[in-house]
Amino acid sequence: MGRRVEAILLAVALAAVALFAGSFLVGLLQSGSAEPRHAADPPPATTSLPDPHPALRVEVLNASGIAGLARRATESLRAGGFDVVFYGNAPRDASSDSSAVLDRSGDVAGAREVGRLLGIRPVRTERDTTRLVDVTVIIGRDWPGDAAR
Repeated sequence: MGRRVEAILLAVALAAVALFAGSFLVGLLQSGSAEPRHAADPPPATTSLPDPHPALRVEVLNASGIAGLARRATESLRAGGFDVVFYGNAPRDASSDSSAVLDRSGDVAGAREVGRLLGIRPVRTERDTTRLVDVTVIIGRDWPGDAAR
């Protein structure tokens, strides 16, 4: 009985290897059948648009004490193509009347673009590699919200 089970398992394993090898060969043959491109040929058209802010990671902190502002700012930034990796409340001791945009990584132009989109003028460079973001947005009580759009 033991030999018969071993024979069946061996047959199943060999069949699986044969299927894998056959699938691999079919894939190779299909990829080689496409017409080769020449240097003068234009590249194939792409259907997706490039990301306007490809590597800019943004965090939004609500320091206003007014519920929902960080979420609203995040929605505006995401609609504008920014990658908001975190939003929430600022620490309690960071309560603020004034909104600001902080450049954390040295990309001042990107930070200014974030500020422009949200209607926040003050953009300062305060490098902080421990935060793992490029831009910090601090929403104060003065943030114009929807009026900035």
